[in-house]
Amino acid sequence: MRWPTDKTFLARAVLNFRIKSRSGLILCLVVRMRIGRKALVTAIVLAFISLYLTLYTIMVHTIAARHICEDPDGNAVAWRTGPSGSLFPWPREPGMLEILSEINEVDLFIYRYLIKPWVLVGLSILAWVGTGLFIFRTSKIARAI
Repeated sequence: MRWPTDKTFLARAVLNFRIKSRSGLILCLVVRMRIGRKALVTAIVLAFISLYLTLYTIMVHTIAARHICEDPDGNAVAWRTGPSGSLFPWPREPGMLEILSEINEVDLFIYRYLIKPWVLVGLSILAWVGTGLFIFRTSKIARAI
């Protein structure tokens, strides 16, 4: 038996969604389609990136709303409590000591240019739209095969 080449190899994607209700009934939806290996890996990577960006956006907005304060003029931005927290690479809340602590340059950039104008929310939405369009087009091509 010969192994198929990459051009002719088609992976079978099986998606199972199981929802168990209180009465014990199980709803099972199985979708079978033939898609290429590269398309499957790309779809999974896009979904993970979109999920990470969405969770990061939720966490960073929550921490910024609770723990970052700025003066009315918008010139001084600081953490409300210390020791300082962090917004990158994953948001971390500051300590419990009630004292204004300085915010570093990376966190200040994220706060001023990504959080306040809601750019992260827009990027998260665009990531999910791009992932959805890629999966839709891939499944449409796979059904035509």
